[in-house]
Amino acid sequence: MYNDFIKLSQITGDESLVTFMNSNWNQAMLTFIQELKTLISSLNLESDINMEDEILDDYNLNQLSLVYKWFQDLSETKQFRQTNFKKFQQLVIDLVDFANNWLLQLIFTIDDISENQCMLYNLLIENLNNITIPILGEIGVSKNSMDSFNKMNNVRFLLNNHLKDIMDRFYQGELFDLSTDEMVSLIKSIFIQSEIRDNYINEIIEFRNMS
Repeated sequence: MYNDFIKLSQITGDESLVTFMNSNWNQAMLTFIQELKTLISSLNLESDINMEDEILDDYNLNQLSLVYKWFQDLSETKQFRQTNFKKFQQLVIDLVDFANNWLLQLIFTIDDISENQCMLYNLLIENLNNITIPILGEIGVSKNSMDSFNKMNNVRFLLNNHLKDIMDRFYQGELFDLSTDEMVSLIKSIFIQSEIRDNYINEIIEFRNMS
């Protein structure tokens, strides 16, 4: 239908048809985003996991299975996929980007991140990647072409490593996609207050202010 209205607009010169279709498209996009936001927000970021087995709890596995089903249902919308593949491809890219960034935003809101939670967030990111990367592959898109995957990788690095390793990565310019506030907030949440931690935070702020 989208293609039909665009073609009809070109034939008749009636731009209101394009405006009408774009309005409907934007509304549909908002619906998709709200559905996905609800699913990602349902993940339990306070859950306990088995530290030895490094396996997600049943609740989060179930919620992620709903995310998987949601993306599968979207990718199997054959009519739209076949009639306007480029627009469908961009839709999937935008929604995967949103899912990645929304999960990160949820993590950034946590004030105190325990060792257990560090592993939990690692597993949530890893499992979300296991859902979205194959779906992107089906439409010919590499995760390396999307900034949100690199940002997720950097968040995982902060969750997994010591302060000195984080600072080394910072000075190598690898943490460019994390804002100063995001980095400082995450470091404060992961590491207990200490002179070393506070000195590193001040270094980050001073270095970013000079840039």
